Amino acid sequence: MPVAPPFIAGLIKLDGVDCSLLHLIGGFDLGSQDSVAEKIRYGIRVKAVWKEERVGSILDIMHFQPPPNGN
Repeated sequence: MPVAPPFIAGLIKLDGVDCSLLHLIGGFDLGSQDSVAEKIRYGIRVKAVWKEERVGSILDIMHFQPPPNGN
């Protein structure tokens, strides 16, 4: 596993693409069920958070992060 638990995986649909990508969702407190319920919903837009050093792999994306206000 690329990260230790707790983690959340989601199906990410990139703009202009017909299929989804399974990847990690993060950037907020995953240890709090209230925090997760506040941030994660079907259909939210997320933003890729890239690693500082990249090697040309899908794991160059650390995770996808929901907006700060949960919308």
